[in-house]
Amino acid sequence: FQGAFTFMDTKTGEVRAIGSGRGENKAVFKGHNMAIELDRAAGSTMKPIFDYGPAIEYLKWATYHQI
Repeated sequence: FQGAFTFMDTKTGEVRAIGSGRGENKAVFKGHNMAIELDRAAGSTMKPIFDYGPAIEYLKWATYHQI
């Protein structure tokens, strides 16, 4: 299983850290940096935006509410 992450400052939008993959060369997996080269669907990344976004905006829910 391979994955990647990006940590951002939510106030400024500044990227604080980027990480990718496992193994000896963690930044590159078979010549592909998984943190910055996206050639596939966003998948579960979009679920909180589509589910929580409308609830936060229209229902004025806090981010700790469960849907």
